[in-house]
Amino acid sequence: MEVTDLLRAKSEGENKSLKSHTIEVIKRTGQLKNFIDINRINIKEKEKFFKSLKISGLFHDLGKINYDFQRRVHADSEEWEELEKFLKPIKGLRIKDHEILSAIWASILIKENDIWASRIRTAVLLHHYNNFYINEKDLGEIYQNYPDDIKRYLEFLRDNWNTFKKFLEELFTNASTEDVTGKIDTSGERVNELLDIINNHGDLLDFAEFYEIDNENPDYDFMVFLGCLRRCDYSASGDVDVEYSENPDKVLDKMKREIESRFYKTLWQRDVLKDVDGESGVLIAPTGSGKTEFAILWAANTRRKFIYTLPLRVALNDIYHRFEDYLGDVKLLGLLHSTAFMEYVEEAKKFGDTSVDEKMTSASLLSHPVTLATPDQIFLTSLNYYGSDKIISIYPLSAIVLDEVQAYNPEMAAVIIKTLKIVENLGGKILIITATLPPYFKPFFFRDEKTRENIPEDFRLNLEHKQMFDTEKVKNEIRNYELKRHKIKTIDEPLVEYIKPKDEKQKPTISVNEEVIIKYLEKLKDDGKKSIFIVVNNVSKAIRIYETLERMKKEGKIKDEICLLHSRLLEKVKDDTIRKIKEKLGEIESTDKNKGIIVVSTQIIEASVDLDFDGMLTEISPIDSQIQRWGRVYRKRNVNYEGEPNIYIFIKFDKDIGTKAIYVGGRSSQKGKAAEMVLEQTVNVLKKYEDEVLNYESEKSMINEVFDYEADSRRLVDVYIKEIVENLDFLKYFTVEKKWQAQMIFRNIAGFQVVIPKIMEKYGEGWIKDLAEIIVDQGNANLTWEELENQTQKSKWEIRKALYEYSVNVPVFYFNKIGNSVREFKGFYIFNINDEDIDTIYRYGFDKIKERIKARDEEYEINAFL
Repeated sequence: MEVTDLLRAKSEGENKSLKSHTIEVIKRTGQLKNFIDINRINIKEKEKFFKSLKISGLFHDLGKINYDFQRRVHADSEEWEELEKFLKPIKGLRIKDHEILSAIWASILIKENDIWASRIRTAVLLHHYNNFYINEKDLGEIYQNYPDDIKRYLEFLRDNWNTFKKFLEELFTNASTEDVTGKIDTSGERVNELLDIINNHGDLLDFAEFYEIDNENPDYDFMVFLGCLRRCDYSASGDVDVEYSENPDKVLDKMKREIESRFYKTLWQRDVLKDVDGESGVLIAPTGSGKTEFAILWAANTRRKFIYTLPLRVALNDIYHRFEDYLGDVKLLGLLHSTAFMEYVEEAKKFGDTSVDEKMTSASLLSHPVTLATPDQIFLTSLNYYGSDKIISIYPLSAIVLDEVQAYNPEMAAVIIKTLKIVENLGGKILIITATLPPYFKPFFFRDEKTRENIPEDFRLNLEHKQMFDTEKVKNEIRNYELKRHKIKTIDEPLVEYIKPKDEKQKPTISVNEEVIIKYLEKLKDDGKKSIFIVVNNVSKAIRIYETLERMKKEGKIKDEICLLHSRLLEKVKDDTIRKIKEKLGEIESTDKNKGIIVVSTQIIEASVDLDFDGMLTEISPIDSQIQRWGRVYRKRNVNYEGEPNIYIFIKFDKDIGTKAIYVGGRSSQKGKAAEMVLEQTVNVLKKYEDEVLNYESEKSMINEVFDYEADSRRLVDVYIKEIVENLDFLKYFTVEKKWQAQMIFRNIAGFQVVIPKIMEKYGEGWIKDLAEIIVDQGNANLTWEELENQTQKSKWEIRKALYEYSVNVPVFYFNKIGNSVREFKGFYIFNINDEDIDTIYRYGFDKIKERIKARDEEYEINAFL
């Protein structure tokens, strides 16, 4: 056995040797090329692209030929003694990132200095994170940072070149790279040449050029190349295919046939798609009309990977199971969001042959033919964080759906629009689907919009108005299009109000208007409504109303089931509550009109939670938000609504706090004034339409009327367009280094997941109680996953699922107050509470104990409502 056969790429796995891992990477470059060839996807200079990708795969891990790395992966292996003797001359190098040494190998082995040679060297240098990601990327910079190390490493290569030449030639043969090895110089002459340049202070830049990257204006074609190298490398390490053998067109065709067989009598989507033929575009259609099925049929015409995005994980999980039903094979579906592993754990229990690790790896690499993801996983690449190239590399291969576009504020919208422009430029297909497309988005999407001249060219998608897929011709066939579902009534009173104390140093208190709530609940009940949604604008209000209704129930004033739903409940309670609501809505055919269900919620329900209620009480919010809320009322009915109003909107709001603080917040004066005017004009438009039974077209008209309102010689829509443009302009000079930073910005403060062991002890069963005891013991803080699995007899993923279920999302400003009382455990924060708070948090969520932890003023709390 040659000493080079002992070299490893990693410490574990079947393909742990450097040679075998490299061969697996090359195999995946072939998988990727085959996928692109079969699906006839256009990649610029495809032949040069894939030859260069293969060469990059050959070189990318050669820098692992160093003492410190091999010592780490060999640990206590018997092979180490022989390998140590060989590597001893390079013991103690300051270079800790193997890819820097891999770039030295790439500089030696490629003699040419053409553009593809420079791309290979730079891709090899950047395929893992290092300081060169943000600094100069060239051989001179590498040498300047590590002069002694580079010289010593080159001398080691020179002294052992015959051994390495044999190793390389065997590697090239075994990897079947005959088509590219002619471009690789294995003579060893360039090692001596480079040493001569160093010793004589020559020009290193002429020896081996690197690809120049402008971080402010990224070359997205190069990013595709770098991302493909990373995907091939990571899929080889994870022992999964970079692309599945089942091509997307076959997978999507199977889903298409299933949809057509189920809905062949009412399949309006097929008629709309006749003239589309896989083009990018926008579909506007009512809630519950079959937009998701339209997206599947659209994607089936594109011959590309299908990526479907939606902002709410709960709704995304529902669609994941709907896709599974259409396809009949969950192995071909990927789910990508922060808690997707929980669905995979359940799959493993259900099907037995599902590997959670494999599905997580494949999903993170977007390897599945069909992937469902939250937008923060797909649309943040315009922030140019390290690793964004992995996502960018799938854009040319993909048909990407953006659902619920109206859910994003101007800051988020700017990030998404800029990313969609990248997708378009790289040849990816885009479908935007929504029930209510706010008019301020249209100029960014459609080239023939009148207000488009105010938008820089770099930020414009190039859709034509004909790509607004025409539903007018089939509106009679579209569910909920012509149906009159909502009759609204505005009430000039608050559901809940903030009472300011005389002492300005004290916080305002929340007062529930009990008489008003009872009055309008009774109106809905008297009109036969058994299921009622009460929607307010922040968590504190929802809790106070819920407490009030629970008290009334004890007093016999209400007989209904009362449920509370908001974003800061314990995750398990939140999931159980949604499940309970769905079950209750399904069995609510009781003849007793006094026994139904009342759900008190925040606007968590706006983003696609598939619930159908008889009636609603709601606080005022901007018109597009209002109409999204109404979508949960009379959602699945097949006849026009008749009767008294089924939606009561409480339009009185405090000008300084509460609703205004949420929807206007800390915006600058002009933007804040516009946001406030949107609220005020929403009230005016609502009054105009009250007592009228509204259909879908009426509701779209209401949105346009609000944003067409002119104040100070400017329409509100133009103010919002200007705000998005300003954010887009800012993005030209804004990048982040890490993906988690990009996600925090996009989510507008994500908060922290805090696990509460005492709740696990009281409400958990069996091994969950045992896990709580392990967590409480601070001596177990450094347990490895293997040790934890042995103690619980559960897999890592089952343990993570349990930790998440018994966690609650704590906003940053709360977390700052309790930070000294928490500690980390396996990526979660552990928080011990007083015994008297156990039931309070379990029932109401974290906010109920805010007084005890001395949270900040109420006005800050309400700004972090969701």
